[in-house]
Amino acid sequence: MKYVALILSLLLSGCSLSSMSELSKMVRNDKLDQAPQDHTNVRNPQWGQPEQPKKTAEVALSYHSDYDRLIGFLRSNDIAYDVLPGSSMMVHVNESIYFRLNSATVEMGSYPWIARLSVFLSRYPSITVVINGHTDITGSESLNDDLSKRRAERIEALFEMNGVSKSSIYTRGYGEYFPACTNKTASGRACNRRAELLFILNGS
Repeated sequence: MKYVALILSLLLSGCSLSSMSELSKMVRNDKLDQAPQDHTNVRNPQWGQPEQPKKTAEVALSYHSDYDRLIGFLRSNDIAYDVLPGSSMMVHVNESIYFRLNSATVEMGSYPWIARLSVFLSRYPSITVVINGHTDITGSESLNDDLSKRRAERIEALFEMNGVSKSSIYTRGYGEYFPACTNKTASGRACNRRAELLFILNGS
């Protein structure tokens, strides 16, 4: 309700395009504040029980909304996901994007997924994508904090290069604080050198 009043106030006062842009950012920031911070929060009871993905053959996909389009894209590419109900529909992708050791360079195996996703997102700028960067425990905390941010920003840059609107992207860096795997093994540390994706939709 507060955003409706703010919109009316700005329109009546003859607001500029830059003011409207700031308003749009405020509305999306409110969504971002509500979003789970990391995969460890995805199954928090307050978000309800995640929807279990169904096989494409079992469903008749309709494309009447961005939500339907996103879910259709994920299913057609065999990407596992969790749906997080709330005031804004959120979809957490279970497949991560991986990086080289002590680097913001993306592992080659993640590029095909980024390319396909970029093409999709460029067509639907109303879908907000949140990119969460992470590291393993190699290096100092301050180094890892910075590296996690650079990893998220690297994915943002790749998306933008492929036509995704910058206004549709948010980045967050979490350093070494939310490991997805153990840091006691080389394979576990490789698993933690990642970026995770969360999509925010209006549930239209």
